[in-house]
Amino acid sequence: MFTSGKAIAAQDVREISIVQKEALGSVGVTRDGRVYVYGQAGASDITRGQLAVAEAVVANHTNQTFGATAAVGADEVVLNIGATAVTADQYADGYLVVNDAAGEGVLYQIISNSAASASASVRIKLYEPLVAAVTVSVSEGSLIKNPAKTVVTSTTLSKSVGVANTTVTAAYFGWFQSGGMASVLADGTPAKGTNVVQSNGTAGAVEAFTDSTTLATDIQEVVGITMETAVSTEHRAVFLKIAC
Repeated sequence: MFTSGKAIAAQDVREISIVQKEALGSVGVTRDGRVYVYGQAGASDITRGQLAVAEAVVANHTNQTFGATAAVGADEVVLNIGATAVTADQYADGYLVVNDAAGEGVLYQIISNSAASASASVRIKLYEPLVAAVTVSVSEGSLIKNPAKTVVTSTTLSKSVGVANTTVTAAYFGWFQSGGMASVLADGTPAKGTNVVQSNGTAGAVEAFTDSTTLATDIQEVVGITMETAVSTEHRAVFLKIAC
């Protein structure tokens, strides 16, 4: 289904696989311009027609000090963590953000990470070497999962990834649609031509965007535009425009 001129996909848009066949976050385009992001379902199935979003950031893995100094050119760093353990390769294909002090302002993609107990240190292997040194106990960093890794449906606001065109079984890999015409679960009855956002009432659904001063509930990422007036709990045509 993917257009010529793009890299040939090893997995079609309606196929799922327990084996990863593309890089997480890879983008594919069909002949009619629909855009897809390659991702992995989290601990629960993502039902077709549902909007999948990035898993929540682990607070105890952000804004932490480095456990060792690392010079320019190093491709491995040590980061202290808070009171939440890290599993091996939890952040593989994710990101290290150096957020404060020496080395700040740079993001690096992660190849792999070691397991670490709560309040211990994790060793992180990077795809590219440091462009600025980090200093032990002074520089601070945050670990962020690849948004397309272990995606979920949720009413807690998060970065939207895409809509499943087929049910993606828990822990399986598949394509999530981020652009173009899609069938999407509706919460409420947004009228034709309405901007829609992640629903804060029904996990996996979209709802009408409303201009509100309530930041936590209404000012959020617009994921698409309705092509027809929606019926709550049913699926309707939405032209997706999720940044990826």
